[in-house]
Amino acid sequence: MDSIEPPSSKVIFLLFTPFVLLTVSFGGISIGIILIILMLACSALISGAEVAYFSLSPSDLHLLANEGSVNSKRILQLRDSPRILLATILISNNFVNIAIVILSDFLIRNIFPMTTFFEWAEGMPALILENFFVGGYCKGY
Repeated sequence: MDSIEPPSSKVIFLLFTPFVLLTVSFGGISIGIILIILMLACSALISGAEVAYFSLSPSDLHLLANEGSVNSKRILQLRDSPRILLATILISNNFVNIAIVILSDFLIRNIFPMTTFFEWAEGMPALILENFFVGGYCKGY
């Protein structure tokens, strides 16, 4: 039987690139929001897969070995090379999370005018200093 390899990070990147490019080219805010929700779900599923694979106990692995189904054999083969599996899962999740950040930045820049960001940047130091000094962090007791 051939060994089963986890999907490469290039495959994951190639799957999400068309979606991001479609959103950027059409400029659709609603499409972008839907894509962000879908990518958040993908990130959650990838994180769940990491937890599921690496939380299998020795008794679970023994049950899978005795089961003999195609899926259990696939799980056992993936667990035979844990470093490759973990690297693939983490890189895939990073690609998805980076796509979420890029798409969120694009949407925020299309929703708010640029002057909003300058006003936020001007007000941020005063807000931080006010909360630090007046908020009680520097009060003497």
